[in-house]
Amino acid sequence: MQRWVSNKKIRREKSLPISIVIATLIILTNFGTISALRFSPIIEISDSSITYTFFFDPPLLTDVQMNNRTFTKIDLNDCFSYAQPGFPALPVYPAQLLLPQGTTVDDLHVTYKELQEIPNDVLNKPILPEQEFVRIGMDENPSFVMNNTTYASATPVFENIYENGGIGYCRGFAILTVYLYPIQYIPKTGSLYFFPEMTVTIDLTQPEEATLTENLTFLRYSEADQEVIQEMVTNPSIISTYAPSTERPLENDMETTGGEPEGGEAPLGGYNNSVCDPTKHYQYVIITSTSLKDTTGYGYNWTSLINHRRTSNGFNGTIVTVQEIDACMAYWNSSATFNDSPAHIREFCKDAYLNWGTEYILLGGDWDSTVSHQIVPYRLFTDREETETYKTMACDMYYSHLDGDWYYTAQGIWGGGRNSGVNDYYGELYIGRIAAYNASMVSNAVRKIIWYDLNASGDWLCQASFLGGNLGWTATSKQYMEELRLGTDTYRTFTGFEEWNAAHPESPIDTSERLYHADLGSNYKTYFSNSIEDDNASIISNLDHSDWNSPFGLPNWQYRYNTKPFFGYSQGCLAGRFHAGYAGSEQLMCRHPERHAFALVLNTGYGYASSSNTNGPSQYLQCYFWDYFFNNQSNDMDNWRLGKARAYSQDIMSEKIDISSHAWCYAWYSAHLFGDPAQTLRLKNSMASDIVFGYENPSNGAGNVPITASTLEITIEQSQGQLFNYTIQTAPHIGSSAAQGESNGTKSCPVTGLNYSTTYHWFVNATDGTSWTNETYLFTTQAAPVNNPPLQSNPSPDNGSTNVSMNTASLSIILQDPEGDDFNWTITTAPDVGSNSGTAASNGTKTCTLSSLSYSTTYTWMVHAYDGHHWTNNTYWFTTESLDAGPPQISNIVLRTSNPVDLQPGFSWENITCSVTDNVHVNNVSLIITYPNSSLTNLTMSKKMGSSTYYYNTSFSQQGNFSYFIWANDTKNNYAASAPNYFSLAPNWDITNDGICNMLDLTVISTQYGQINTPGWIREDVDNNGQIQVIDLVFVSNHYGESWWT
Repeated sequence: MQRWVSNKKIRREKSLPISIVIATLIILTNFGTISALRFSPIIEISDSSITYTFFFDPPLLTDVQMNNRTFTKIDLNDCFSYAQPGFPALPVYPAQLLLPQGTTVDDLHVTYKELQEIPNDVLNKPILPEQEFVRIGMDENPSFVMNNTTYASATPVFENIYENGGIGYCRGFAILTVYLYPIQYIPKTGSLYFFPEMTVTIDLTQPEEATLTENLTFLRYSEADQEVIQEMVTNPSIISTYAPSTERPLENDMETTGGEPEGGEAPLGGYNNSVCDPTKHYQYVIITSTSLKDTTGYGYNWTSLINHRRTSNGFNGTIVTVQEIDACMAYWNSSATFNDSPAHIREFCKDAYLNWGTEYILLGGDWDSTVSHQIVPYRLFTDREETETYKTMACDMYYSHLDGDWYYTAQGIWGGGRNSGVNDYYGELYIGRIAAYNASMVSNAVRKIIWYDLNASGDWLCQASFLGGNLGWTATSKQYMEELRLGTDTYRTFTGFEEWNAAHPESPIDTSERLYHADLGSNYKTYFSNSIEDDNASIISNLDHSDWNSPFGLPNWQYRYNTKPFFGYSQGCLAGRFHAGYAGSEQLMCRHPERHAFALVLNTGYGYASSSNTNGPSQYLQCYFWDYFFNNQSNDMDNWRLGKARAYSQDIMSEKIDISSHAWCYAWYSAHLFGDPAQTLRLKNSMASDIVFGYENPSNGAGNVPITASTLEITIEQSQGQLFNYTIQTAPHIGSSAAQGESNGTKSCPVTGLNYSTTYHWFVNATDGTSWTNETYLFTTQAAPVNNPPLQSNPSPDNGSTNVSMNTASLSIILQDPEGDDFNWTITTAPDVGSNSGTAASNGTKTCTLSSLSYSTTYTWMVHAYDGHHWTNNTYWFTTESLDAGPPQISNIVLRTSNPVDLQPGFSWENITCSVTDNVHVNNVSLIITYPNSSLTNLTMSKKMGSSTYYYNTSFSQQGNFSYFIWANDTKNNYAASAPNYFSLAPNWDITNDGICNMLDLTVISTQYGQINTPGWIREDVDNNGQIQVIDLVFVSNHYGESWWT
């Protein structure tokens, strides 16, 4: 676990009410001579302690009206207001104390010199109770809460004057957090006390070696890391106790391929046979997928950004794919929980941090439910105390905060929220994400990033807009944004925009555009939309209801046509929820190449705020995001990097996530940087020259450029609009161009004769008569296309065929060359029954005549084709039919009829089946029928699939005696016939089927007289009308005495 809290104690921009005195540092061992083996320092410490004294100025007490009552709000500089909802909000000071290397805390004591009573009527005007926090994206306005039990208590609100926040590790440095409570309040008696001086004494001890080894994992002993820690802790002098082992490789023993290393001094080991070669040094890494690593067809790709960071910032960088990471067994874990792709990526991040000295990692890809969008996976964190729908959210801190494992075992979830015990409070890496999922989106995002770095200029860079929508709360978005703009230290001590302006008149930020619903009413969003389209600001700060379809509270961004991409920070809910679909992070960063935003801070979950005041978690993060620029790095604008500002605000926020409402931890998880973490926020033009190049095509470092490319293009602009001369030259020479007296715009150079797999450099020079601008670009052409071998298909007979007819006259096969090249071919057989060949043949069917086939013989035939580059050789086989001397066998002849039998069409049926088999193959089966009138018919029988049964279905209408037999032959014309079979069909008037019409037929009709049923259900229904009636008797009477049996 780690913590990093703002080092307000050493700020230079504001006068400090807190002074710190290092009273004693008694450590018997000389730390200057520590023998610190890698990860296991050998330190002998006995009876050691460190003592610090903190001095606090008197608090500021203010009357506040809430819920029709007057309360007292209490503020103490450099402290934050702390309470659970409904409890008195009192100041807390988080002291961050660096422990000497190899030590831990044996005991902790906090004492005070005196206790001063504050004369204020806090009995009738009690200390203001903390209120519930609300989700910025929801229509919430909670009721006033006040814990009456606490306010009636005669004991102090804080049982102790301090709390041990535990030891955390930041980049391997051990930091103890001590929460000091300089105000004590007894509600029932209205007593309020103040400790102007508090002393912290830490008794030190040496932990077990195994514990030391684990906790020192991320020590790199680099100057860059020491500078980070120096800004975090109260006692930076202790940094000198962190000394590397003399056995550790020196930096000049490694291969470095870029400017001065900004990160750690790799290698430190820990991963064998991993992706990260410890002889390399990469400050900047892009993680993406194989599909997006080397995209083509658009002006920019990830390589363009790698090259840009190298040339513009001196960062050596590389691209690593998720597939490479997943394939590296060094990152695998025996537990399935920690062996998925996000876990592998986190292990790679640790490896890169340690062995490459990596500082910045850009997650180059989206991930949602659409498979084609799944580029770089996220880890889904859960706040177990969240009660609304979105209790989970993507959290890329999983990749930047490298201690622990973030897994809350008790519920099987990641993160877990406050007091989960698995939160890693301090980050090691600066992380950003660009949620692109195709080549166009990558190009659009990279183009805007590079444009901002190289081409954005003028007063626009210094223009900031503050935008606030209708929240429907007591506290308005205007109050929130004005606190941010002015730097009002109401609930926290930070530096705002106007405080920066007062301290730095040489680099002022124009904050004149302030668009608030509180001032503009229902027209607010119209003004906001117009501001975007008019390019009014390069920096936008926003608080409004939002979701992933309406970032910044505005829908339909595809219709907003700004021309200068901005940096935007919104506290609104869900706008960065890239894992839910096409969210604001994709829409504003990746949709267009020249519009919307070049970087954003958005929430993947809810934003959280207070409806009654500006003490909101998301506001806290945004205030300290800007505090990084205006305070922490106020004297080093070259270090105004977005990733560092994001990390600074996260790590300051970590001091609150466990001791306050769960909303603080939720907001800490939720806010994300969408953009390049190494990008520098600028207030000034980036180049001394008035001539600026941009939008080169092909982009610098592009690969797989088609050899058919005919033009190089680049935009050349003179910032004052003056005319200029330019030249474009190439090496190896493929073309050149030059012009004089040109105006701003795109310039081109025709090129011809490009070769495969060749790297070309092109040199652009331009002058306006006063200054020169010179740039060199490069691209590599595509590899020569692979010549594919000829293809074989559709062999005839089919490969593996059996019972092939002896009459088969030839073999055939289709031969095709994918490139359409001519080819030579041969077909041979074994045993030899034929062969054929051809030369300089074209695509098509090739044949081989056969002769002298033998029965029951397996033949192999070989096909060879050669197109001048590759052979294709395939072997096929078939087996000929067996000698057939026996006729088919006929059996199981069966006649089936309907019941009753009826000669009227549609009321009866007859079915004749039989079984016919042959030792080779049955060819034909026929039914030969002789009718009562002596006519003869030959009918083809059908075969029941998958059996030897043949059948014929019919409906006879003749009365009398029939005969039939079955005839069958095989493919060799051997035939057989069955013995004759006989059957008779009685006319409908012979009800009894005895061959004669007599009284018995009339009698059986009479016994059924009056019955009704389905037509033809019995023979007594002679006319098949479904009713036994007189007409049936009449019909039979007409045939009385007739006989049909012969």
